Amino acid sequence: TMFGAAVATATRVIMMMLLLLMLSLLLFSSSSNPKMMVSSFSSMSVSKSMSVSKSKLTSKLTSTLTSKLTSTTLAFTKRPPSLQMSNTNHDDDENQQQQQHNNDNQQQKKTREELELISKNLNKAIERVLASPQSSLLATCRVRVAPSPSGYRLGLMANERINADGELALGIPHDDMFIFTPQLAQRVVFENVLPENYDGWTGDVGLLAMLLLNELARSSSNTHSDSFDSNNSSKKNLGTDLPRRPEVVQNLISTWVQSLPTIDEMRAGNMHPLLWNEEDQEVLQSSSTRKLYRMLDDADEDATWLMERVWKHDPHSFPPHVTLPNKGADGQTQSQTQTHPCFTTEGFKWALSLVFSRSFYVDGSLRLIPIMDFANHDDLGMGGNVHLNNNKNNNSNNSNQVNNSNPVNMSTVGTEEVTGGNMGRFNTVRGSVLRTGKGRRNGKNFYEPKREVFLTHGPRSCAEYLLEYGFLPQRHLPRSKNDYASAASTISPAVSELTFELRPDDRFLDDKLDILEFETYRYDSSSSSSSVTPTPMEPTQTFDVVSDFFGTGRGDGEPDPAMMQFLRLCELGASDAFLLEAVFRKEVWDFMSLPVSESNERSVLNTIANACEKALKDMDMVDNNTNRNHNHPENDETDDNDHGDDAPSPAQLCSIVRGSERKALSRTLDFVNRELEALDLKEYYQERRLKDLGLDSEWGDDAGASSRPPGIDGEYDDDEDYRFGATRVPGSLDW
Repeated sequence: TMFGAAVATATRVIMMMLLLLMLSLLLFSSSSNPKMMVSSFSSMSVSKSMSVSKSKLTSKLTSTLTSKLTSTTLAFTKRPPSLQMSNTNHDDDENQQQQQHNNDNQQQKKTREELELISKNLNKAIERVLASPQSSLLATCRVRVAPSPSGYRLGLMANERINADGELALGIPHDDMFIFTPQLAQRVVFENVLPENYDGWTGDVGLLAMLLLNELARSSSNTHSDSFDSNNSSKKNLGTDLPRRPEVVQNLISTWVQSLPTIDEMRAGNMHPLLWNEEDQEVLQSSSTRKLYRMLDDADEDATWLMERVWKHDPHSFPPHVTLPNKGADGQTQSQTQTHPCFTTEGFKWALSLVFSRSFYVDGSLRLIPIMDFANHDDLGMGGNVHLNNNKNNNSNNSNQVNNSNPVNMSTVGTEEVTGGNMGRFNTVRGSVLRTGKGRRNGKNFYEPKREVFLTHGPRSCAEYLLEYGFLPQRHLPRSKNDYASAASTISPAVSELTFELRPDDRFLDDKLDILEFETYRYDSSSSSSSVTPTPMEPTQTFDVVSDFFGTGRGDGEPDPAMMQFLRLCELGASDAFLLEAVFRKEVWDFMSLPVSESNERSVLNTIANACEKALKDMDMVDNNTNRNHNHPENDETDDNDHGDDAPSPAQLCSIVRGSERKALSRTLDFVNRELEALDLKEYYQERRLKDLGLDSEWGDDAGASSRPPGIDGEYDDDEDYRFGATRVPGSLDW
């Protein structure tokens, strides 16, 4: 380009000099020609005509030379069209990348400042509670809230050195003033609103979601709400003002609620499947036997029922929308505000996703525990590698995500689940506790100050983690980051779910329902209460099928014995129907724990095989559609879901789930097919019953000679009791 410009300049100078020379010669030749000289000034018209002719000639010559000069200059300076376009596009791409990089840096800085502000406000509120008479609500608090250095949104950092081996890091008593429970919703906050025996499809999670929405309404401004009633100005805040708390405690709860990710944040970050777009939800529905649509249907059913019967009748206590302030980096509330859905279907799903990902099951009850819910998950015994995606506990943030290709050791201390424990001065107060585990890495067995404190959610399947918590832990991920669909490369057992039910057209349906209702009582062994009501089995049951599940005592792909027992009852019929008679009613459920007959066992195994094949077929259809989109990029509309290498899209997470469940289903199908080939080798009910009655051998004097009890030959020859199959005669005392 520089060479062309130099040549063009030199050419332009030379051409101008030639032009001036030619003009000079032309004028000189004209003036020296005697025919063109005028001797008298009387002929002015002739002189004028001559002048005009010379002017026209000069103008024409100048324009011609100028056009040639311009053409020559362009010939030197103009680049080929293809090269020019390529370089332009390249420059535009570089500019766009630079602009995107600058925008990302600005967004990261802004997000970091917002998280630091949220943490600062939370810690101030915690300090005020600890300095107040209500300090017992935080019986033990050796942590503080801060932006997580491990790639999450927020986390808990140690304030001091916390040793391993079960040392208490955070303890919060079970006080309704601070902890959210289903009992608090039914007996206190919504006592006069919900029916006495209200039992929604979402269960306890739905009740906790309503409590969370109520606190969102209480902590928001009531100046922007379509439901604001100016005639009811005596009511200070929106929502139900229960439970009543001291101002310092209510301030902490309000600060905690406003620190939670908004529905827009969660949707933008794909933080929970309940808030994914419909296309991604459809893929997940076919990627797992644990169905997402059941959760969505339950949420829609409950939200519709509550809207029709409760929410719309008192829009001040149950506002459909609330106004939340936008906080600036300087901590001052800006004039801009944002409207957030509250008691609506969308708001209810938002609250459900937070309760699913942040609640703990402690002492027989589901509990949502502020502050403790900021603790991030770390795989038990995995050394604390970061997760592939960024959706831990819905605390995550895209801009803070750590690259999984370089896993970071987040914790040097073992992690434990949140459990119940005693606390207080005399160790008599019951509450939820977060303790450390055993040391495991780098020779350290303690949390250093400013080190993030983690917990674990325990052993769960891929689908459970994704559907409930919105993320996949490290141990569920493939060893190779690019091998999303290879469950064989994971180091976690593969788990899938199969659902079965009694057929409505079963001619023995009533008898089987009676057996399930009265003969299958199960007690809650996790509760210490002696007044636990026994729970019979429902006619629809869901069971896990597992591959490589160490510690269960079962082989690879072997079905759950409880599933086999339930299916044997479901398939009981024909020649085996006599077991449903009243005389066997107290024993028939125990009979189902072992094979009943060859035909019944074949029906059971075929039922399992059909369920596995159907689930695998659905997953294959999803894979085929995915491959088709990859082969036809013009049909692949995934730009909105592209989160880069550090934050995989929902489609990639679904692929991991499919790979894991496909492994479990395939191993189970292989096991079932092997069992079908060995049905003639099993012992069934009739053989077992005959053996119990001593009727498993021929009658005769010498029938039992080969199976006599140990002793001297002939010792029992005269004993009539041993003449019957080498066992005692039925009816005798020993029998």
